[in-house]
Amino acid sequence: MIRVAADTLPHELLALIAKVEAGDVVLLERNGVVIARIEPPAAMAIPSGDTVADTSTPAEPIEPAVVDAAAESPLARELRELRKGVTLGGLDWKALRDEGRR
Repeated sequence: MIRVAADTLPHELLALIAKVEAGDVVLLERNGVVIARIEPPAAMAIPSGDTVADTSTPAEPIEPAVVDAAAESPLARELRELRKGVTLGGLDWKALRDEGRR
């Protein structure tokens, strides 16, 4: 079992993957507390026939939800009405966001 500080993971990832492939178990720690465990598939309960998702092709885009006004909850309808006409008075929302990040 190998213990690794989480902040060193980006620098050691390929070496750790090789060790896991060789059968070792890696424990990731943050501030001395184990936050994750990486182990070879043989050590996990994976039903036979399961495969890893193929990420080589991009996923299909998700279509935006269409809101049916008749099916909308009264609370959602009330919130939608309350926000009508509410503006920032000419202020740029991005400038406000950036100011809050300082």
